[in-house]
Amino acid sequence: MVVRVSFVELGNLNNLLELHLGSNKLFGTIPSNIGKLKKLVLLDLESKMLIGPIPFSLGYLTSVTYLSLGSNLINGSIPPQIANLRKLSYLSLNNNKLISPIPSAMCHLTNLETLLLSSNKFIGSIPADIQNLTKLASLDLSLNSLSGSIPSSLGGLTNMGVLNIHSNKIDGTINSEIRYCILLEQFDLSNNNLYGIIPFELTLLTHLQILKLSSNKLSGMIHLGIENLDILSVLDLSENELIGPIPTQLANTLEELLLSHNKLNGSIPFQNDNHSLLTAFDIIEAIEDFDIKYCIGIGGYGSVYKAQLSKDKVFGVVALEILIGRPPREMLPSLLSLSSLETMLYEVLDKRLPVPYQVVAHGLLAMIKKATVVGDLHGVAVCRRGLKLSHLFFADDSLIFCEASLKECDSLQRIYQVYEAALGQQLNRTKTSLFFSSNMDTSVKEEIKNRFGA
Repeated sequence: MVVRVSFVELGNLNNLLELHLGSNKLFGTIPSNIGKLKKLVLLDLESKMLIGPIPFSLGYLTSVTYLSLGSNLINGSIPPQIANLRKLSYLSLNNNKLISPIPSAMCHLTNLETLLLSSNKFIGSIPADIQNLTKLASLDLSLNSLSGSIPSSLGGLTNMGVLNIHSNKIDGTINSEIRYCILLEQFDLSNNNLYGIIPFELTLLTHLQILKLSSNKLSGMIHLGIENLDILSVLDLSENELIGPIPTQLANTLEELLLSHNKLNGSIPFQNDNHSLLTAFDIIEAIEDFDIKYCIGIGGYGSVYKAQLSKDKVFGVVALEILIGRPPREMLPSLLSLSSLETMLYEVLDKRLPVPYQVVAHGLLAMIKKATVVGDLHGVAVCRRGLKLSHLFFADDSLIFCEASLKECDSLQRIYQVYEAALGQQLNRTKTSLFFSSNMDTSVKEEIKNRFGA
């Protein structure tokens, strides 16, 4: 049944607080006398068949906090009187036929937490003043005809959890200011005209669960920092111009990985058997930092530990005592003879050690990651109240950030001692530099320098 809605009588309900008419088959226009409902705090007209423009009298509903006009046939533009709805926290105009730039008046709604404008015909650029909506947690501008670049002011929306701008005509690069949206869980810029590299700053958004950048013109390599997004469930970088290898340590929470139609090269980062790639962090955790209760034997090059990661995954782990200057391949016969367990030791050493930088980067990363988790190391905040940075790895150098205390100095020394013993990679102390903050105690500074021999 289709019903023509009449607001003549409804306009006389002066004490009405909530009006729910959504999910019906109402048709007609929204009459201007709806502005008489001055006490209204909730208005839901999501009914699929309402037509015509949004009446300016909606601006009289200054008490409304929830306004949904979505999924109708409303056309025209958003009236500037919308700026009067200062208490509004939820606004849905999605799935209509609105055609105009997004008015700057929208940026006066400073209590907005949810703003849904998708599936319309909005044109022009994203207003720079959108940074005024500091409480915004969800913003959907997808499926419009918006153009121009992504404004840097989006970085001011630090409470943002969901940001969808897909299927527009946005161009330019992905602005690095997005790094300040540290609570971002869903980020979709797919199907636009974006170019340039995927910025490193995206890898600092550790709450990301969905990242979609497909169908753009993005180039360069997939940054190794993407491996830090350890709760990512969907990663879509397809239909771009990306080059280089696929990162090997992507989050095991991934459910969708879409990398097709790029220029990627190298091998697919999966082993040929049924075992998934493991990190040193997984194994160290399984044997509780080489607790003696897991030791099952002692050989010529060290002790053997039994690491049981699951019911059907049992590994023999060798804690090497001396490996300085010895190629890993020369060690294999002795190492394999230390354990009667059927292990993947040959696969781990023979296939992964011939590329020293990859092993150092992944293993050292695992040890630093564990040290930060248990509180042995603390990184340095990139900005006030911002994320903490613990390390930066380059091809020739490694930068480690921590508190300038003797305790953290000793923790870092232990990490390097394990790595020096295990891989034959020695810290070049003559080329090691230490940087301290200006307010550092001189005596502690000298002691740290002596311990590092730098």
